[in-house]
Amino acid sequence: MHTSQLKTCCPAVLNVATGIYASLSFFLFMCVCLCIKLHWLPVKQRVLYKQALITFNVLRHNNPSYLRDLLTIHNPSHNLQSSSHHLLCVGYMRTVSSSHCYKHSAATNWNDLPYDIRDCSSVSIFKRKLKSYLFSIAYIA
Repeated sequence: MHTSQLKTCCPAVLNVATGIYASLSFFLFMCVCLCIKLHWLPVKQRVLYKQALITFNVLRHNNPSYLRDLLTIHNPSHNLQSSSHHLLCVGYMRTVSSSHCYKHSAATNWNDLPYDIRDCSSVSIFKRKLKSYLFSIAYIA
């Protein structure tokens, strides 16, 4: 291509690219607005929601037992204020891939939840508080 052809071609290509970008950004904005209106969680928070719900059921009902055997409740040797906060022991993992296992990720995510969510007595209250908390992290914060 000659430079004269580039000069006439480039503005047209830029205009098309700008139009595509504008329509894509508008589409993404509308998707986020729809997710907020429907109170849907993004994928990352949805995974955290499912994992926290499984952990809650394991800790409260001891089911399933194979998952219960993986979790260890934190019992400090001294009488500390945090001893009644329903925390789990987070073991040391040598590699990044081993930190993705249920034992480590469930304990880490569980301990990151606020105390009033971890201390819920029923599953329905836990679900409601957890979803509101994760929703506020995803869209408001």
